[in-house]
Amino acid sequence: MKRKRLLNKLLMVREVQYQQMVERFSQEQFKLQQEEHRLEQLKSYQQTYAWDEGRESNGLMLNSAQMMVHSVDQAVRHQRQQVAVQQVQCRSMSDKLLVERRQVRTAEMLMSSHQKQLNHKAAKDDQKVSDELSARQFTYPQNR
Repeated sequence: MKRKRLLNKLLMVREVQYQQMVERFSQEQFKLQQEEHRLEQLKSYQQTYAWDEGRESNGLMLNSAQMMVHSVDQAVRHQRQQVAVQQVQCRSMSDKLLVERRQVRTAEMLMSSHQKQLNHKAAKDDQKVSDELSARQFTYPQNR
């Protein structure tokens, strides 16, 4: 019984850890979606801000526009890096989630195996008691 309680406790701990990892993985995926959305917004802004070459401009406006385009390009590069980092974190969390799921399944199999052993032992004990009672009946006939 002590072993069964320990295995049951192990299984419960593993299941709680797995659920926590599922929640963290969900959060990481949400962060990735946010980062990808920001990147798409920046790319869209970058495309709409393209300098119209047909427009007349003075040197100051051209310089200002070039600085703005450069800033947007830097922001897009930075956001691409953020997306890449978040993708790596999601893959890492996914790998950890698989490992944790395997550990839960291992704990479940241990628990199942132990329960089968207990059931087998109980059946054996019941059969032994039944055999002993049968043997007593034939050895000592009842008085009528």
